[in-house]
Amino acid sequence: MDPVLTPEMIHIGPRHYRKNASNQCFVQSFPTSISQIEEIPDAEEVDIDENDPETMEIHRKIMVVDNGYTASIKVSPLFHKFIVGVQHSKKKLLEDEFRCYIDIPNSGSNSSTISVTATSKFNVLNACRRILWIVTDARNRCQPTHFICLPVTCSTVKDNFQAFRQSVLQAASECSHDFMGVDSSIFHSVSTLHFTLVTLVLADESEVEKACEILKTFYKSQRGIQLFASGPLKLTIKDLEYMNDDPTSVHVLYAKLMESSDSQRLQTIANELFNLLAEQNLTSTGSYRPDNNVKLHMTLLNSKYRQEKSNRDALFQGFSPNARTSFSVTGILKIAGNFYFTENQSFHQICLCDRLAFDSSTQFYKCCCKLEFTTGGIHCSHMIKM
Repeated sequence: MDPVLTPEMIHIGPRHYRKNASNQCFVQSFPTSISQIEEIPDAEEVDIDENDPETMEIHRKIMVVDNGYTASIKVSPLFHKFIVGVQHSKKKLLEDEFRCYIDIPNSGSNSSTISVTATSKFNVLNACRRILWIVTDARNRCQPTHFICLPVTCSTVKDNFQAFRQSVLQAASECSHDFMGVDSSIFHSVSTLHFTLVTLVLADESEVEKACEILKTFYKSQRGIQLFASGPLKLTIKDLEYMNDDPTSVHVLYAKLMESSDSQRLQTIANELFNLLAEQNLTSTGSYRPDNNVKLHMTLLNSKYRQEKSNRDALFQGFSPNARTSFSVTGILKIAGNFYFTENQSFHQICLCDRLAFDSSTQFYKCCCKLEFTTGGIHCSHMIKM
């Protein structure tokens, strides 16, 4: 009796359940294993979604070899550990699932080439796609390495930030309750003030170059010329805002941009750069919101700075790292909620910066790529790579 057409029925009270045939039933009926049967239709032809550029790119790389098919993909060494897993456990699971062999460079190697070989083109394709998915997931869990920003280097903002800092610390020393957790360790450095546009995870020099090329292409496009060749941005920085709903337990306090045609121009640039870089899987989890707008912000206070210093001290003394602790902005909002940092200030450039490197000559983050706001149209537009 055919177990598929007439499956076993299980009756429990008024309910009746069909017990479907298992793989084992088929194994007993066929001389060929289930795994072999599953692979046979995929050995030569694979249905490809031509609207998926990632799949198409992998498919173009698949080559015929003596023992089946192989493809090589580029994955930065930074992400190899996520594919290998503890004691090669992740790699073994992938090889078992897709019946393939995955060749990953040894630890310490600078090679970014991972090769996948299998008897089935289908398995090569899906193994490569799974590896790239693992990389995407790992990238989202990594701390940003680079960011695109609007540097705030003008003396007016710096002087006003120093005045803001002094007034807050003075008030905190006199009324500790409304300033719980506020001290000098959580203030941003005056020399590196900036508006964050996009945060990135660029794992190696090739990804830095790729990000620079994306910015360069956008800058020279018709859309880029419209946005950058209208002259420097005239922006007003005023008012404070925090990144959660409880003012007594805050981790980030930042200054806002007042609404204007130029602030909207900056918003458009941020949104479009985010989309272009996200398409290439270079962004980190950042300040992109459900309304499809990047959250433009100039960080003033951040509890992360205190945690980083505390952890350095703890590790130096042989203690375990400390947890991040929040602070209250209730008092700050009372005395400086409408603080003016600058009005109609000119801003001339957007930079792609290395988050962990500094330029001693400017005391700002090291700039990898710079986009200048110009006047006079396309002939004045230019790109500088540092």
